[in-house]
Amino acid sequence: PTHTFYSDADTGMFRAGANALGFTTGGTERVRINSSGNVGLGTSSPEGRLTLGVNTTSSDGLYINNSASGGGELDLVSLGSSYSAHGAGAGEVWLYSPDNINIGGATGGSNNVKILGGGSVRMQITSTGMVQIFTQQAASYALDVRHSGDTVNAFGIYLQIGSNNSTGTN
Repeated sequence: PTHTFYSDADTGMFRAGANALGFTTGGTERVRINSSGNVGLGTSSPEGRLTLGVNTTSSDGLYINNSASGGGELDLVSLGSSYSAHGAGAGEVWLYSPDNINIGGATGGSNNVKILGGGSVRMQITSTGMVQIFTQQAASYALDVRHSGDTVNAFGIYLQIGSNNSTGTN
């Protein structure tokens, strides 16, 4: 970098291009402000006011953490190709708060949006718009609610659009 610290020559700021400013630590660019005022963290090509560049096979993203006693945490993460835990999988994007909020799903047009609880999928909206609660079996109904054991008719509501054939048990 052009402007460095006296005893740390690979940390500082530099002119990243016309009307652009870059910041480095350990000799690697970490932050860039482009000519439009967009800020990139982990990327040299910010696409919006704030762009987080992620390049990992695990998970990374935006973490908001209140470290005070009893404070909460809220994460917006992108899962890498090797991630597979807590009912989430590779290539998915999640809004996550430990033990509280878990909403996410895979990117693309043919994937489900999932809501987790206790590390398991508790509800999902399929790519075809079907809502499934307590089941991950093949969606047959617009609204399918089942007991966590996925036993048909153990507990649930089945709604079939366009006919009088609805069943349910309590």
